[in-house]
Amino acid sequence: MSRPDEAKWILQGNQLLNSGTESTHELPPFAVSMLTYFYGANSAQVRAYMQGADSILRNKEGSAHRLFMHARGTVASTIRELENGLVANLRTSIEGELLGDLVGLAKEALSRNTDETKNVAAVLSAAAFEDTVRRLGEEKASVRDRPKLEAVLAELKNAGVLKGGTPSLANAMLKFRNDSLHADWQLVSRAQVESCLALTDSLLTEHFS
Repeated sequence: MSRPDEAKWILQGNQLLNSGTESTHELPPFAVSMLTYFYGANSAQVRAYMQGADSILRNKEGSAHRLFMHARGTVASTIRELENGLVANLRTSIEGELLGDLVGLAKEALSRNTDETKNVAAVLSAAAFEDTVRRLGEEKASVRDRPKLEAVLAELKNAGVLKGGTPSLANAMLKFRNDSLHADWQLVSRAQVESCLALTDSLLTEHFS
């Protein structure tokens, strides 16, 4: 079953592909965002992309161009899969320890201190935040199906799972989550990524450690 906004992602992906080297710094984080949105943050597709990108970045000579080509191939391949209806399992559930790994990947990307890696960290941290909240909803507040994230947060607050200032902090992350997973990089700051990671870390420590 396809997602209603597939066409938007395909259009944006093709625009970046057709812009050539002008999208050198936009395409790599877009690739992560696209894979995360359709396959899930802990999917084989995201892991394979991140492993390839890490290998490229370790060998610094010519890394910007090689990372661009790596992202270009990934985005083109994902567009083909979407157009051919091959994306069947759009999201995967993530266990608590794997969510911790995802937070670790986001922190590592953020430590590289470039706009490009900040955007990658934003996608990973936003995905970790969402999956942490959804898992909390399922296990602690009996939330079923896949309601909007704000509805899950409301149920967690009503059930007393989120207390004090945590519900407000979590709700404040919703716009960051949307901006990050929809690749609106101009709206995403490093401080927001750091805040999201800190909140997700605290939720994992309190409820899943």
